[in-house]
Amino acid sequence: MGLAVVALVGWVFLGFTMLAISHERMFFVGVRQAYFMSPLRAKRLTSRVVLFQSLPKDCQNERALRQVLRHSVRRIWMATDCKKLEKAVQKRDKAATKLEGGEVKMIRQAHKAMTKDTKKGATINKEESHAKQYLDKLKRPTHKTKFLIGKKVDTVDWTRDELPKMNRDIKQQQDQKLDGHDIVAAA
Repeated sequence: MGLAVVALVGWVFLGFTMLAISHERMFFVGVRQAYFMSPLRAKRLTSRVVLFQSLPKDCQNERALRQVLRHSVRRIWMATDCKKLEKAVQKRDKAATKLEGGEVKMIRQAHKAMTKDTKKGATINKEESHAKQYLDKLKRPTHKTKFLIGKKVDTVDWTRDELPKMNRDIKQQQDQKLDGHDIVAAA
C-alpha cells in the first residue's frame, strides 16, 4: 500500500506539472498573438506575409490562389525555380572577370613595353593612344573555350562578343520569371 501511495503522489505531481506547462504555453501563445497584432507591429510587412510551402498542383497559379483566398490578399508572389538563371549569371560573371583580367594583362604588357622603349630613348607618338601604339607588338591574352578540347580564342575579343549575348539571355530568363511562365518551386 505504501508503494501505491508514492506512485499516486508521483502521478498527481506529474499531472500538475503538465497542466502548469500547458497553461503557460497557452498564455505565451496569447501574449505572442497580442504582440503581433499590436498597432506598432501590425504595420510591418513581415506581420502580413504568409508563406505556403507546398500547394496542390491546381493551386499553383495566381488565379486559383485568388479564387481560394478571395479578398483577403493583395499581392501574390509565386516562388520559381531559378537554378538555370543562377547558372547563367555565374557564367556571365566568370566571363566578365575573364575580360577584366585580359584587359589588365594587356595594359600591363603595353605599359611594360612603353617603359622599355622610353628607356631606350624612343619617342612617344602623341597623336596615337599610348596603349594602342604598343598593343600591336604584344601577344594578346588567350584562353580555351572548353577545358583541354576547346578552341583557343582571344580572351578580350571573345568575351566582348559573348557578354552581350549572355546579358540578353539573362534578361529573357528574368522576364519569364516576372511574367510567371515558370514552374512553381517549393520554397
